[in-house]
Amino acid sequence: MSLLDLPSNVLLKISAYLSPSSLRSLHAANQRLCTLLTPILHSLAIQPSFAPIALHYAASHHNEALVRHILSAPTNLHIHGTPLHGEPLIPLLLDPTHTPRLIITDRCLYATPLHWAARHGSTTVTRTLLAHGVGVNAAARNGGTALGWAAYNGSPEIIRMLLDAGADHTLKDHAGLRPLHYALAKGRKEAIEMLKEASRKKI
Repeated sequence: MSLLDLPSNVLLKISAYLSPSSLRSLHAANQRLCTLLTPILHSLAIQPSFAPIALHYAASHHNEALVRHILSAPTNLHIHGTPLHGEPLIPLLLDPTHTPRLIITDRCLYATPLHWAARHGSTTVTRTLLAHGVGVNAAARNGGTALGWAAYNGSPEIIRMLLDAGADHTLKDHAGLRPLHYALAKGRKEAIEMLKEASRKKI
């Protein structure tokens, strides 16, 4: 007898002893199992020990229904890292009705969501985060700012947004490097000119 020949109540009984990763594998194996196990996975998703992982998964897969389900949990969600990488769901994740309970206690890539957006050239996420008043000069664990990451990536539009929002181009990271150093190191010509212009305006 194969696993799929077992009655649903037996499969549910078995699933109670599986780890979340095994449950996900079983869930993906067959349409019947998917239908049967989805409620169990959803009930796991709002438990404090699983919610951070589930929220990362839901955001990165742009699963708005699952994100809303996780955010409906009655307790605070302590997130290690940031789920702010599911670009279409950024406004939902930053909704003030949720953010008091969405507590980011660590930093994705040792940085803030704004660093992440600058590094990956995401203008939509950058614009949204700045509109929500995030710290434009916040330092990553290496002391670098989002402007430095944007300069390294060579993202003129993001550099302009950060400068207009008050990013300080003179701030150095722990290695003593400013955003201009990173732009020069990578040969980002447009970024170099923008940062030099910002320096001339400051003089």
